Amino acid sequence: METAMYKILPAFAFLLLILLPLNSSRSADTASVDARREQLDALLAEEWEYEMRESPEFATIIGDYRYNDRWADGSLAHVPQQRADLAKWLARFEAIDTTGFPEQEKLNQVLMVRNLKMRIHGIDLKTFEMPIDQFFGAQLLIAQFVSFVPFDTTKSRASPRCNHRRGGYRSSPRLPQTSQFPGHRLRS
Repeated sequence: METAMYKILPAFAFLLLILLPLNSSRSADTASVDARREQLDALLAEEWEYEMRESPEFATIIGDYRYNDRWADGSLAHVPQQRADLAKWLARFEAIDTTGFPEQEKLNQVLMVRNLKMRIHGIDLKTFEMPIDQFFGAQLLIAQFVSFVPFDTTKSRASPRCNHRRGGYRSSPRLPQTSQFPGHRLRS
């Protein structure tokens, strides 16, 4: 019985030597995947904040009042900056390797890359030169904005977008200056 034990012991030791490095490489892979997942989460949060700054009207509609003191920059001068920003976001999202991610997180990255590519393509096609049509434009957005803005707190009622009139609040937003308003693109 002891001789059989001595024969099995070297085989068992050999098996342990083979399996221990595999286990440590798995933990390193898991750490790498976790770090990349955290990187994607942080990048998504950072891009969300960028979108809130770039589209303060949307931020207000969803209840984020931090940017109530401004309107989105719809000027032609801002378009190259938007394209450059989108290209930087695209490069950062494409750089994240989603191997080993859960399907939902892979989908987050794929959809972000697709959305950014579509927005860059739209700028390249100069869709910003067509600011209004029968379905989209300032003529519709400003009129609808009043009904979209939530006035559920004192803070939202005291927003700079609301004009104070005789002790009450009028819920029409202040219109942006002509230089910021997309309507200036309509001139011939």
